[in-house]
Amino acid sequence: MRSKNIDWDKCYDIDFSCPYCQGKDNDECEHCNNGRITTMHNCVYPLEYAKLSDDNKKIAISCGLFMFEDELGDRWMSLIGNGEDFSPYILKAYRLLESYIPPEWGVEWRKNYHSSLSEKDHILNAKACRVSLKDEISNAQRKLKSIESYLNEPVVKKMESKEWV
Repeated sequence: MRSKNIDWDKCYDIDFSCPYCQGKDNDECEHCNNGRITTMHNCVYPLEYAKLSDDNKKIAISCGLFMFEDELGDRWMSLIGNGEDFSPYILKAYRLLESYIPPEWGVEWRKNYHSSLSEKDHILNAKACRVSLKDEISNAQRKLKSIESYLNEPVVKKMESKEWV
């Protein structure tokens, strides 16, 4: 997973305002502190397809994360609130926002089953993991076939047997 570490003190243009508090009294909001999201960790996770809309921000917050765009226009998620291990929630956010789960997480996610995600969410995560891993297998088989084809081409065999002076 192409996550990266970030120093929040050096990030000046990130909008930490809570999308749930728009037009409301933020003292009543359970998602933020005085209308602002507070970060807990210095690791951010990339988003490739999700738009930075209020609806998507709300989905991310409901998964214990928030979304933001950096100065280059790349979109990321990071953890909010408190908690030891949010990996099932990160997977849920990817499933909801990106419509897939990164294949490299497909093996690891089940180790943290003790989280408070519902059984339904765990099943949906597992199905998304299965799709991602099958896609990875298919892509790997296609690449392997291409390499095998290249290595078995007559031109390659001729070049291997040709004497070079």
